Amino acid sequence: MFEAIAFYLFAFLTITMFYITVTTSQALYALTALAAGMIFISAFFFILGADFLGAVQIVVYSGAVMALYAFGMMFFRSSYFLSV
Repeated sequence: MFEAIAFYLFAFLTITMFYITVTTSQALYALTALAAGMIFISAFFFILGADFLGAVQIVVYSGAVMALYAFGMMFFRSSYFLSV
């Protein structure tokens, strides 16, 4: 019963984060939602008992998104994101 509730919760959160990623017009919000979506995907691996794959998902994919986040902060004006 716990697995079913956790699955539906993480499925809803994952879909929500990727919806925000696709629909938002601000790059840093999209990258933050993308990183959160990748972390929620890793939760599925932890629910299934594949702890190593969950950890690899967090380190590799979320780390890559954080690198994109750093490039987004460098290439876009940060004052624009704070004022909107």
